[in-house]
Amino acid sequence: MDPKVSSVELESDPRVVHDADEDIPLISFLNIILRYGRVVLVATLVGVAATVAAGLLFGGYRAQAVFAPVVGSQSPIGDVASLAAKFGINVAGAVGSPVGFYADLPTTDGMLSQLAETRFSFATGANGRDTLRGTLIELLKARGDTPQELLQDAVDHLQRKIDVTSDLGAGTVTVKAVAPWPALAEQMTRRILDLVNVFNVEQLQSQARAERAFVEDRVQAAQRELEDAENQLEVFLTKNRTYQTSPKLTIEAGRLQRRIDLRQQTYTALVGEYEEARIREIRNTPVITVVDRPEGSARVRFKVLALVLVGLAVGGAVGVALAFLVEYFAGLRRERSSEFETLQGLLASAKRGLRLHRLIPQRGSTKRSGSAPGD
Repeated sequence: MDPKVSSVELESDPRVVHDADEDIPLISFLNIILRYGRVVLVATLVGVAATVAAGLLFGGYRAQAVFAPVVGSQSPIGDVASLAAKFGINVAGAVGSPVGFYADLPTTDGMLSQLAETRFSFATGANGRDTLRGTLIELLKARGDTPQELLQDAVDHLQRKIDVTSDLGAGTVTVKAVAPWPALAEQMTRRILDLVNVFNVEQLQSQARAERAFVEDRVQAAQRELEDAENQLEVFLTKNRTYQTSPKLTIEAGRLQRRIDLRQQTYTALVGEYEEARIREIRNTPVITVVDRPEGSARVRFKVLALVLVGLAVGGAVGVALAFLVEYFAGLRRERSSEFETLQGLLASAKRGLRLHRLIPQRGSTKRSGSAPGD
């Protein structure tokens, strides 16, 4: 055999060229993608549609609000451990950092329990005709056998739907709430602001109440001390009508008078503190400044462009995987064609057997159907 002829025949053989292409991974990959391009395209389109639909259906709407706590003499950060304890928070680490304190406050179990038990009413349609009413326990379809379990399940759900961030530099707190309806998301955010403000007012009133009780006792004690000092001076003047002629008695009279003046100043200051504490005890003015209101802030949680990109990536990956899977089974069928032909024959026989089994009635049923007229 001529070596030149054999080399030409090998180069012209298409099977040899196909084997050479298979040795190059990139070319093989592109061949499979182009060969099953319709499968990849359909899978990509389905992935985009499913991702966008799932994002819009289950992503919900997100509303946000920004507020700034009052820092200063009216700041409730202070002696509030007893009131904060029932909300399940530890104020020890928040003292001196009101922004950090308010960033943790809305996501406490006590605050979320009050939010879950709040009854909401909002319109679900653009025309405002369809209205939903109920607590978040009902609207979020909490699960549980007892009221406590229902409440806890709603609180756990809200833990994932409420996001609070703080900006220490600006001294602001941002609250974000996610809900299936835009109006509900806005109302939930507004309710959180109201609960924070109620908590603040209760803190201030509780602190003022304790301060008022303490000052009231001190006023009574200062009044008694002032009266005692005045009585002592009265007794001294009664016994020493001409004390001016005696240096010693003059010094004693001055000492008694200074004691009265000191008691008078203390009593006057305490009376002023007592009146201020009484005013603070009944004061209900807001102690947070709302920088950005939640009304009108509801937006789709996930952007459509981001959902489309995710759908393209996921759908494309699934399409490529399906293309390689089809190519694998096609190659397997070529390699073992006889076994596949045998399998097809067996499947065809099984189908014919099932059809015959359905068409030919059983003997017992034939006898019963035939004996019925004769009876």
